[in-house]
Amino acid sequence: MGIKIGLCDFSEVDDLIAFIDSDWKKDHIFVRDRKLFDWQHKGKNNYNFVLAKNDNDIVGVLGYIPLSQYSDSLIENNELWLAIWKVKDGVNKPGLGLMMLKFLNKTYNNPSICSLGLSQQVIPIYKAFKYKVGVLSHLAFFNDDVKCFKIGSPVFNGNNVIKKNELRYRVSDEVNHVDESFFNSHPKKNSEYLFNRYVNHPRYNYKFLLICRDDVLLSISVFREINIDGTKISRIVDGFGENITNPLFSYNISCFLKEYGYEYLDLVSNITRMEGSGFVSSSDDVIIPNYFEPFEKRNIKTDYAYKSTDDFIIYRGDSDQDRPNL
Repeated sequence: MGIKIGLCDFSEVDDLIAFIDSDWKKDHIFVRDRKLFDWQHKGKNNYNFVLAKNDNDIVGVLGYIPLSQYSDSLIENNELWLAIWKVKDGVNKPGLGLMMLKFLNKTYNNPSICSLGLSQQVIPIYKAFKYKVGVLSHLAFFNDDVKCFKIGSPVFNGNNVIKKNELRYRVSDEVNHVDESFFNSHPKKNSEYLFNRYVNHPRYNYKFLLICRDDVLLSISVFREINIDGTKISRIVDGFGENITNPLFSYNISCFLKEYGYEYLDLVSNITRMEGSGFVSSSDDVIIPNYFEPFEKRNIKTDYAYKSTDDFIIYRGDSDQDRPNL
């Protein structure tokens, strides 16, 4: 079998979409929504997919999202996220998936790579290639004014005391001229990334929860509202500045939830939950749903793997974990 591996040319995108439909998931959102697909995967010179082809037939694909997809100045950091990774069933070419990954590594000169939402079959492969592997925490701050929860299922232990302080919060449709000190972690992001990834999203309406001391901005949380049969939650998908689980922020978060009528605020991340923050982790007793399209009232873990010389701070908004499915 004479298989050739290369990046997806603009002329090959219709064949790629057909492969996603037939071999990945029937009527996948990318099959039905080309604008969303182009926004996420169309680069300047090619689509951000590695293709394995036997003659003219696609037999394997590996999608990826460079951070520079949303800001050209991030090219120098050479960081990217993996997306759809599939070898056609029945293809007799052992190791073809790894061949595509090696091609991506060579093409991008050994980039920092991260992947979210792993299947259990690939986790041993990542470990064998010395990726750092783990499970993101799913945290939630529940609105203590709510008496009957319809989306999540909290357990209140009565030990968290929320104290008013001098901090203030506000909600904004966008943020401008964010100080570079807010972007001191990896994967590296910037103000342009914030605008193009979230403000310019073609389908979702993201907002920014800003917490300040006087006129000094302390924390930025990117969130979107999710509404299930008239009940709302707020989902943080990215964060910058001080850790949102800082106990000093608990009063503002509590006020935010009550003002906007949210059952809870949640986030999926590997940030460290600070003691006394008011955030709780998903557990056998605490249900924080992960899937909303369609809605499933159960806990679902999110595995991650990355290979980088730097430690990564990962949020749900990274990779393609926060996009429409329906």
